[in-house]
Parts: sequence; structure tokens; C-alpha cells
Amino acid sequence: MPSKPRADKWPASSRPLSVEQVAQLMGLTVRRMQQMDEDGDGAPKNADGTYNARDFGEWLRRRLTGEDHRKRLTKAQADLAELEAQEASGELARKDHMAEGYAKLLLAFRQRMISLAPTVAPQVCAPGRAAEAQAIIQKHVYDALAELATGE
Repeated sequence: MPSKPRADKWPASSRPLSVEQVAQLMGLTVRRMQQMDEDGDGAPKNADGTYNARDFGEWLRRRLTGEDHRKRLTKAQADLAELEAQEASGELARKDHMAEGYAKLLLAFRQRMISLAPTVAPQVCAPGRAAEAQAIIQKHVYDALAELATGE
């Protein structure tokens, strides 16, 4: 069986391919070719928007053999392994765990703030005016909590 010519020995095309020609070769519309370019999945282009025949052929070969897919899969697996290692070392935390921790922290803060008025009022005013002081403190605490809740 004859061996396949090496890619670097292929003759260079003297005439570039237009987007219309490439679309026709692939059985796609020009618009679909543009979408592939926008998605970063298109064939390599020349500066003038045309395609070098050899580069296009190599790109098409990689797509047909799944070579690009295998490279992306290998990279994704390596990225995932790195994230898992960072999480295991405590360098990285999962978003859902962080949200749960913040929710618990905010709930504890809210409860502590609400308990301030009955605790502090008797300590800062005359015995007969504690109820009035408690109401004032409580109003300001609830106003502050409402402001924090709405982000204003």
C-alpha cells in the first residue's frame, strides 16, 4: 500500500479558495461558515478572508478524523483534574458551598442584630425609658437590615 504524502510535501495552491467555494465543498451555506467562524470553529483564513487550500485540507482532515475533538477532550480533562486538585488543597471552593456558608453567616448576623435592641436598651437609658429606647434601636436595626437586603 503506498504511503500517504507528508503534509509538508503537499503542493501549495496558487489560487486561494473563496468562502463560497469552501461552503460548496463542505455542503454548507456561506452563513453557516460565518457562524462557524464566530464560534471559533471555522477553518483558518487568509487575511483577505479567503482560504489556503492546503490549510483548509488539513483543517478538514483533523475534523474528519476527530483529532481536534480528542485534543479538546484531553485539555478539558486536564483542566478538570487541575480544578479538582485546587479544591482538594483548599485553594478553590465550590460556589454552592460558598453560597451555603454565606447564607448561614448572614442568618446568624440577622439574628444577632435583631436581638440587640432588647439587650442594649436597658443598658443605655434610665429604667423607665427602656421600652422607648428598645423601639428606637429596633427600628434602626430593621431599617439597616432592609437596606442590606435590597442592596440600596
